[in-house]
Amino acid sequence: MAKEAILGAIWMAVWVAVAIAASLKDGSVGLPGREFFKALPEDEQPDYLTFELSRGYTEKVKEKKRNLQFRDEELTINVPDDLGIPDGLVEKFEALEVPQNFTENLYDLVKTEFDLDEPRIRTLILSRSVCLVNGVCIDLDDIGALCCPF
Repeated sequence: MAKEAILGAIWMAVWVAVAIAASLKDGSVGLPGREFFKALPEDEQPDYLTFELSRGYTEKVKEKKRNLQFRDEELTINVPDDLGIPDGLVEKFEALEVPQNFTENLYDLVKTEFDLDEPRIRTLILSRSVCLVNGVCIDLDDIGALCCPF
């Protein structure tokens, strides 16, 4: 009897997962981060990713400094001065109503999806691209295609 209950629970979980995946594929369930990002003008999306990723990075660096886990001043970024984003866009980005946890989710997505440490994330932010030891290069336009599954 317990075996049947477990199998029933597994089938139910599979069915729910398939239903969720199907609804995400057809767009009937909106993801706030994705909808927000796709609503930005396409030519502003790479700048916006740079801006938000730098904010997430800066928060992580500040948190590590507070916990005395991070002391390298060379890894700081002066936001927005170091980003190369026109002042008008920076002002626009600062005024946007960003979905809850968007910045943290974006930072975590980039860090885990591409297995980047802080120095490489910093390089990605400042150069808009970074190449890994295995020869694979990542640029913010590519990340834009993946953005934002949250």
